[in-house]
Amino acid sequence: MRRLLVALLVLLAGCGGPAASDVATDSTPTATPAPVPTSGAAYPPGVTPEQVNATRLAAATADTIAGTEYTLVFDRLRGVPDQSLTTTFVGPRVRLQVARPDRYVLTNATVTSRGTGFAVERVETATFATGDRLLRYDGANTTGRPQRAADAGVGSRLVAAVVARYLAVESVRVGLLANGSARLTGRGIDRSDWREYTVRALVARDGTVVRLTATFAAGETRRRVRFTLDRRGQFEPPAWARNRTTTPAG
Repeated sequence: MRRLLVALLVLLAGCGGPAASDVATDSTPTATPAPVPTSGAAYPPGVTPEQVNATRLAAATADTIAGTEYTLVFDRLRGVPDQSLTTTFVGPRVRLQVARPDRYVLTNATVTSRGTGFAVERVETATFATGDRLLRYDGANTTGRPQRAADAGVGSRLVAAVVARYLAVESVRVGLLANGSARLTGRGIDRSDWREYTVRALVARDGTVVRLTATFAAGETRRRVRFTLDRRGQFEPPAWARNRTTTPAG
């Protein structure tokens, strides 16, 4: 599992810097409450009217989801112009469905996204932590080994890394919503490996980052990162793990 976690964290470093758009296209759209006057209002932990503490929000999000059921989707995409004069975004997707820290399904896929409502996902590999065994599926074969202590808590560690990286901004505008959540719009400092960095995020009243979208330019390419966190319980074991002959991992 150490290799699995390292591979996930490489996704963060591998895209050059902060990146991209409005979160998982396969989640059900919901209405966002309008901003309300903020005089004397209570902001989520880590949020003030003019700044955010990315480290504190990362810790709050990781702590909140620990021991709960949730689904996390993290896309890291690259813009590719197409013949319709729009931009198609293509890149890796990590989908993590968690029942508890030691029982989860982690799917690695390639996603192709156009606009805000259309995406095609192609699954590459998947991992199922049953609580006792760690099963890996490559699309054709399943291998397995005994689960280790280090295999647990992947979701909390990934969430903390994503939030700390992509919400570290130079300036931010904060709008407090009627339900106590905060809507963030921030800008980052131009660097040698990216420029024109912007981020939008939704933070729940308890400090949990539930949606994050960042975009930036790297060379001549637009980059996009999308992160969503759904805290409703939806866990189901994967179909490929049922009635499969499992061979020991080499």
